[in-house]
Amino acid sequence: MSQKNILDAAEPGEYEVGQAVDLIIHSETDLGFKAIVNAKHWGVIFHQEVFQRLVLGETMKGYIKRVREDGKLDLILYQAGNKDSKDIGERILQQLQEAGGFLPVTDKTSPEEIYDRFGVSKKKFKIGLGGLYKKRMVRIEEDGIHLSVVSKKNQLR
Repeated sequence: MSQKNILDAAEPGEYEVGQAVDLIIHSETDLGFKAIVNAKHWGVIFHQEVFQRLVLGETMKGYIKRVREDGKLDLILYQAGNKDSKDIGERILQQLQEAGGFLPVTDKTSPEEIYDRFGVSKKKFKIGLGGLYKKRMVRIEEDGIHLSVVSKKNQLR
């Protein structure tokens, strides 16, 4: 029996939303990328969830986005939620400082470019940026993000 048939015959595992899993990128379909989950089950990473270049055969960490009623798994490559927004905010600040206080990133910037620059989804980037904006550490203008002149007591904690 081939590996594909073994995976097709496998009973759905007991997975929880948000659970970290090991993935092997298997193939690309019209919907996204088919992946082998924990060497036992099939899952899919939809195109709109991919913000990086995936290579067939590549192994990586992923997360369960949804367990369907039929047992199929929807996957994502980043942990869902706001958990890492402080770290993302720090990365944005660091890049702003390295770039002299300005980054040409706007709400029109593509998710792929956001991922290439910051290593996160556009949604997580916006959460991190929003935290900086609320602390008045950055100004968001039509041409991009500007570092605000801030006292040290307002730095991220």
